[in-house]
Amino acid sequence: MIHGLKGAKTFYYHQITGVQFKKADRFSNQGYIQFTIPGGNESKGGLFAAIQDENTACFTYKENDMAATIHSYIEQKILEARSPQVQTSAPSTTADEIRKMKSLLDEGLIDQAEFDAFKKKHLGF
Repeated sequence: MIHGLKGAKTFYYHQITGVQFKKADRFSNQGYIQFTIPGGNESKGGLFAAIQDENTACFTYKENDMAATIHSYIEQKILEARSPQVQTSAPSTTADEIRKMKSLLDEGLIDQAEFDAFKKKHLGF
């Protein structure tokens, strides 16, 4: 309720540069997950300043376990977003497969009948 009715704010995993997690204790009954994003001015003044920060999500002591799960999930997603994507090779075409079989024929690893049968099967003759 501290932030009022400002609406929702969206963070994309690749934009987040840091996540601070503070478990709620029994005394304050308040914990938070605070996001650091480029150009943002996250609060550095502890709990009471953090709960007023628009880049902070607050939770109570009873919600500690759920908040810890959310924090771990977000950190994993950030790592995934920053990991280099593995390039997969393009699927081979029928022509590529026939070229491979022709190479096997030329090397003497298959005979002409096997090559012809392969072509017939894959070209629909």
